[in-house]
Amino acid sequence: MYVKQPYKNLCPAPNQCEEVAVFGSDQSQVAETSVVILADGADWSDARPGTEHFIYSFHGSGAVSLDSRQVSLSEGKWVYLPSSVSPNITAQGLLHILVFSVQVASASESTSLIAERGENGPLFEFGSNTTRLLLDRSESYRSEVTIVVWRPGTQGALVAHPDKEQTFFVLDGRGFITVDGVDSHVAPGDLVFVPQKTPHTTRADEDCSLTYVCMNSIVDLGAYNDFAGMYAKISPERLRRFQSGDKSVGA
Repeated sequence: MYVKQPYKNLCPAPNQCEEVAVFGSDQSQVAETSVVILADGADWSDARPGTEHFIYSFHGSGAVSLDSRQVSLSEGKWVYLPSSVSPNITAQGLLHILVFSVQVASASESTSLIAERGENGPLFEFGSNTTRLLLDRSESYRSEVTIVVWRPGTQGALVAHPDKEQTFFVLDGRGFITVDGVDSHVAPGDLVFVPQKTPHTTRADEDCSLTYVCMNSIVDLGAYNDFAGMYAKISPERLRRFQSGDKSVGA
């Protein structure tokens, strides 16, 4: 499912915020994705039990309260909050955030993670694209987040993930994302949802790269222990399909 810049008409009043739910239970088995726009001085929080959060700031600045401390948010910064911590965010000027909320079966006591750690996360090569790991599934209950950069004019191998759903939020560039045979031309601010076990691929436009945040909601918790283990198992065959132009669907 493709949604074009769902927040473009949001204009919160002073000290207020507006939220648009983009993907929810109609699409995903375990996750919700929303965009929140906060005016200067506005607060946003989510106290729902049994939910872990990944929050990505893509415009403006603010702060997220973590128990007794505050962590600053600015463009490109993010924070992961386990289900034991409820997010509480205050805007410092106009602030745009992407909120990825995932259901958990029991309270998660993982340590809160912030962007300073993830910006230097490990980089994985898939031939058509590079993938930088921000949040590993081993650090959360059922969330995993990466930044994916597609090289100009390249198209990835056709894949269908047996263990997870995916939500893409485009940061930069242009290209096509194909989900179950349906092509969508994407640009910054667009979102795409890929259901579990659904064939999909990405192709960057010829004149630019394409970058998006990839938020994985893990449905089958027992499939892999971490991203590196998954990569070691599936990357040789995926690279072979990409390099040979094989159009068959793989993991």
